[in-house]
Amino acid sequence: MNTNLAEESANALLRLSQRYRATYELPASDSNIVLVRVDLRFEAHSTDDGEPDQRVVDIEAEFLVVYRTTTTSPFPTDALRHFARLNGTYNAWPYWRELVQNMTTRAGMAGITVPVFRPRVREVEVQKSMQVPGESDDSAAPLTADGSTG
Repeated sequence: MNTNLAEESANALLRLSQRYRATYELPASDSNIVLVRVDLRFEAHSTDDGEPDQRVVDIEAEFLVVYRTTTTSPFPTDALRHFARLNGTYNAWPYWRELVQNMTTRAGMAGITVPVFRPRVREVEVQKSMQVPGESDDSAAPLTADGSTG
């Protein structure tokens, strides 16, 4: 965490932003493991009138979420990518929220609470590559981001 807070700017208006990215990795040593790396960043910028936008807080974190599967059969790349973005982020998010609140409090701010992670629901066409090996249902319904049928 980097901070550039001055006592005189304690009551300044802040513009808050955050970003995240999730990627997956399959270790060669164990075919039952999926590693998901979630990189997160939080920034607070002072927006005082007449002053240039100044970053006053910058928090970065990287979480490694380890999943153990019950199968050794390979997963399609697009399914793993989607799993990492949705499940990896969802499972790391509570730790991210706690870190941001704790660090902003320690920096002398009022303790900023990051909202609960709510993934966007969007319909995804089921692709042949995403079907489980041995399953031959050509009339599959579109899936939403939470995995339910549309």
